[in-house]
Amino acid sequence: MRVRAEKLAGRAAGCFVIGGLVVGAFFMPGIGNQPKGWGLAYSLGTPVAVDLSGPCDIRSVRTSSKVGKAVAKCQGARWTLDGATRTGTLYCYGYDISGNLGAAPVFTGEARSFRGRAYGRPGGLDLVMGFAAVAVAVACLVGCIAFTVAAHRALRKA
Repeated sequence: MRVRAEKLAGRAAGCFVIGGLVVGAFFMPGIGNQPKGWGLAYSLGTPVAVDLSGPCDIRSVRTSSKVGKAVAKCQGARWTLDGATRTGTLYCYGYDISGNLGAAPVFTGEARSFRGRAYGRPGGLDLVMGFAAVAVAVACLVGCIAFTVAAHRALRKA
């Protein structure tokens, strides 16, 4: 029984490590202007209308073989949430920003506010990856608890 308890405890530790790595990778800073968790933050956020007060930093995400969609990061964006005007950062795709040279940029997409930031509508893969990371972390937490309880029971029987 003691060997079985040790194996179960090892599995609990493995679940804990895997879950920690997934959650850590999920919250690490993104590449370029694109934040990690964009899809999840958008899906959990509250719809808002965003006004831009300054320029946006628009960058294309490049990989070794191709150039991806341009991602915009707009500091000083304003939106109203629960009757109060908020100021923060807007993350969106470059095609959601329009404006002529010399004119102030205008956000033309749809956005949602979550934890002091506004997020434009993400690509489908960003949304799926956000939920997948949360699902893996929850599954690892449940596995960690189950293996720990089973190991404790096996030790009590021994």
